[in-house]
Amino acid sequence: MQKLIRLLFSFILNRYRETAVRMIKIKCAMFYVTVIKALRLSIVGVIVASVIFSFFTVGLLLLHGALFAVLPWTMQKKLVFFIILGLVYTLVPLILFLTITSERLWMRASGASRMVDDALKGKCD
Repeated sequence: MQKLIRLLFSFILNRYRETAVRMIKIKCAMFYVTVIKALRLSIVGVIVASVIFSFFTVGLLLLHGALFAVLPWTMQKKLVFFIILGLVYTLVPLILFLTITSERLWMRASGASRMVDDALKGKCD
């Protein structure tokens, strides 16, 4: 009788274990598909951004070539003008990039710094 109870208990436990493992596999597969979708969308975004950047760069080069050809200044004035333009085009994006990617800015904007401070002080919401 005791052996029958153990066998029945083992059978029920194995069924629940199989069901639990199956559910975990389904959840993992769903998560994997979600990650693949996010990765695909990220790659598409990078490709689109690259194409837009390429068109922008070509347009900017054509604009400067036209300016160089049309401006009635001496060669020395044109050179100084384009050096200044080059510095502006280099420094402004660099400053914007450093500001946008600042860890301090992201920590403050997302509220993560407050969460870290609360966690270190032992507070929990």
